[in-house]
Amino acid sequence: MAMDLREYFRMKCTEMLAAEREILQMNDMMAGEVQNPQVKGLFQQHSTPTKQQISNLEQILNKYGGPSERDEGMLKKLEDALGMQAAGKGTPVTHAMARMHMMVKGMNPDQKLTDLNDLLEGGEVEHFEIAQYEGLIALAKMLGDNDSARMLQENLNGEQQALTQIQMMLPMLISNISGPGSMAA
Repeated sequence: MAMDLREYFRMKCTEMLAAEREILQMNDMMAGEVQNPQVKGLFQQHSTPTKQQISNLEQILNKYGGPSERDEGMLKKLEDALGMQAAGKGTPVTHAMARMHMMVKGMNPDQKLTDLNDLLEGGEVEHFEIAQYEGLIALAKMLGDNDSARMLQENLNGEQQALTQIQMMLPMLISNISGPGSMAA
């Protein structure tokens, strides 16, 4: 049986739910490793809206019969094929982001660079989430599901606000980096 738009929407919501759950874990981890109080506060504050976004996605999925074992099975098969360790959690995109984070962290950057890297990675995550929610909103509207479109719009608004905060902090963090190998030296 061919996949229809409704099933595709449910699958994409399942994928986004898995992503948001992993992003919440990554967010909490980065809040613990940054030292800049403004960056730390941003990561800590973003946990609450992320939990609401997860709740919104769970509500939407419940309307469509919940995340299917088939969807979760496909994500696991993809993770296994790509050699991912945390099968059943996240998505290939969020796993790649987490791997890059660990690679940079393994290079032992100084704390100011760690703070800057985590903020930049936060921006990458927000761009990913914004793109995903824009697509999910369009799908919900195609299905005539205005309630789901509204909840997804709430999620999108939260991601856009977080990205704006990140973009406002970037110049300050960049100007604070100086020393050997930096352009600000």
